[in-house]
Amino acid sequence: MHLAKQKRSPHVLILTAPYFDETAVVTCVSMLRKAGYAVVLVNNRSVMAIGTYGITIQADITLGQTEQVAIDRCKLLIIAGGQKPAAKNLSDPRTHQLIKQILESGGAIAIMTNAYAVAVETGVLTEEYAHHIYKQGQQETAVFVQQLINLITAV
Repeated sequence: MHLAKQKRSPHVLILTAPYFDETAVVTCVSMLRKAGYAVVLVNNRSVMAIGTYGITIQADITLGQTEQVAIDRCKLLIIAGGQKPAAKNLSDPRTHQLIKQILESGGAIAIMTNAYAVAVETGVLTEEYAHHIYKQGQQETAVFVQQLINLITAV
């Protein structure tokens, strides 16, 4: 989807880093797009991102290019699962800034499997916004994404 169109649509950002869980990310993208949301894949350094299983996915933008997206229209930021990718993203001050912007504009943050502990360690989860942060835990990805769709559709 072209970024100019996404600037006008309510949208979801999915933040990846090398060795993210590509199966979960593709499930998120397909379910959210079927539900009518503009999904923007954001990789922390380059637009080409290699997943855990060696599948390379082309992101729409890099973390440094998020100004191309209307953050005030972002309903949800999903932090892709995996401890290493989560650590890579959550150690980057740009990620903290992005999370803060999304939360301050009324959006939510979803943290996929094996990324929650890293998010807690980095201090990105503040008590002030605890009711806007959702974790996957041990749920199947499709179940978690459907819950997120229900959540952002209700807002």
